Amino acid sequence: MYKVYGCGSNPQGLLGKRGTFNKFTLIDTLDKYRIIQISCGYQINFMLTDDNVIIEIRNSNIKEHKIPNETVVSINTGTYHSFALTESGNVYAIHGNKIGQVCLNKCNLSTFTKLPFFEDKKVIKVLGSYENSYFLCENGDYYGSGMGKRLSETFVNKDINSPELLSSNVEEFYSGNEARGHFFIRENGDVMAFGENDCGQLGVGSSENLKITTKLTVLPSAPINQICMGFYSSTLITKDGKLYGTGKLYNNGLDKKTEVFTHVTGLENEFITHLSSGQDQSLALTDSLKILAWGGNNSNGDQGHSGSAFKKPLEVTIPDLESKENVVLHCGLYCSYIYTVPKNSLISDLQNLRKTGLFSDCKIHGKPCHKELIKWRTGKPIHEVKKHLEEVYSEEQSNLFLEWVYTNNYSSNTTLIRISQELEFEDLKTIKINEVFKKIYSDEDSKDFKLLVAIDDEDDNEEEEEEEEFEEIPVHKLILIARSGLFREMFQNIKEESKSVKDFSGKSIESLEIFIKFLYTDKIELTADDDPQLVVEELSDAAEYYQLNKFSTLNRELKKISLQFKL
Repeated sequence: MYKVYGCGSNPQGLLGKRGTFNKFTLIDTLDKYRIIQISCGYQINFMLTDDNVIIEIRNSNIKEHKIPNETVVSINTGTYHSFALTESGNVYAIHGNKIGQVCLNKCNLSTFTKLPFFEDKKVIKVLGSYENSYFLCENGDYYGSGMGKRLSETFVNKDINSPELLSSNVEEFYSGNEARGHFFIRENGDVMAFGENDCGQLGVGSSENLKITTKLTVLPSAPINQICMGFYSSTLITKDGKLYGTGKLYNNGLDKKTEVFTHVTGLENEFITHLSSGQDQSLALTDSLKILAWGGNNSNGDQGHSGSAFKKPLEVTIPDLESKENVVLHCGLYCSYIYTVPKNSLISDLQNLRKTGLFSDCKIHGKPCHKELIKWRTGKPIHEVKKHLEEVYSEEQSNLFLEWVYTNNYSSNTTLIRISQELEFEDLKTIKINEVFKKIYSDEDSKDFKLLVAIDDEDDNEEEEEEEEFEEIPVHKLILIARSGLFREMFQNIKEESKSVKDFSGKSIESLEIFIKFLYTDKIELTADDDPQLVVEELSDAAEYYQLNKFSTLNRELKKISLQFKL
């Protein structure tokens, strides 16, 4: 399921495989790694694996990096320098530091080195660009370093070799791996820009380099979902799936130069969910799982096809792509990647539960939700959460909170962090959704439902008609609904007040108890008393029988047990 496809400029095997790739090609040399994120710089690419290893590809070599005692949550590469951000909010830097963009004294770092400047502040997002770096802290403080004329008017005549405060009360920010400026969004919704604007790429209505940090006045009516910056142009998508571009004709998606964000027409039937830009090529993904490409001259095939360049977005096909449902896009400076990352099946199930609204028992700002899930995620009663969100926050802000509840997606959003502080539940980054479900699995008192398993008594006299006996497995009703299509169908046909349901699978109580725990943890965990062979045999068809998510890890977990015990 973890597959990487690359195309474009490939000097000295930069893509991880030697050759010329003018269309998306499977990079099978990376098959041994489970890649979950890719970030590209100039003749160097970094990749993060799901087992916390950072892969560096440079000069035909693959080098592995590990940061001791830290869990890396994201990597980001500018033109010449790169960062790793950890779960604890620490930032580690590597490579180019010509003008201080990685904020350390050394000119070039060969290993990931911790930045000392944020000891009392937790960084939640970091980006590198052409010769600059930008950092957002959880309290909304926004810092920058590197070339001053791309930071703010305060530093326009000097370079900064340590992080300097650019603004407070910042909600989000954007730059690009070879961008010459940046955008940031304040908590009041203002979209601000600063940097080089010689091609109108900052969308402020002119083609002059900015002398002061400037508020954008011509913007789409719908809220911004994402902004991407190339070298000469910028693009954005809105929360209603529309694409807008500004700057010089390269990757702005238009057929003309413009100095304000302008709607890209011809995509009326598409809803764009994700966007990525390199120096002058862009890729986008739609909700119907189409991959769109445009920009540049495509001389190296960085748009993923071998023909002439698409100036406006057109679909690109990858014939051997295994599954579009897990696709992630990334544009490097002169190369592009499409890679597949299996979804966390628990999160995928919760997303589907939210999307369908099945068995929802509450609404916040009119949006259906599930009381128990919110209680599990926050430790707070629903009436307290609902009252606070509806009195203090807008519908859009509350929707961000619900997105986190069901998906663990907190991005770098300071509104979410503020909500968690006001409601006094744990920091968003520390609450791993799988850990929450492990915890509630152990909370026997909160289990509100029972799975009834028939006892197979071989000593029963067949001639005697006795009442069938059952053993009970306590469970949370919401877990059965979220994780199993079979139980969802059952609950459609039984009374709402019912407190139990019979299991007709014929599996033993021991195997079913292990299976129920799997629904909470996504892991098959055996004790010394469990028979591995029996568990594997009895649960081999469980994914199909119980209609589990197709991304379920059940079969993978059973295979691991088979290998461990040589079954």
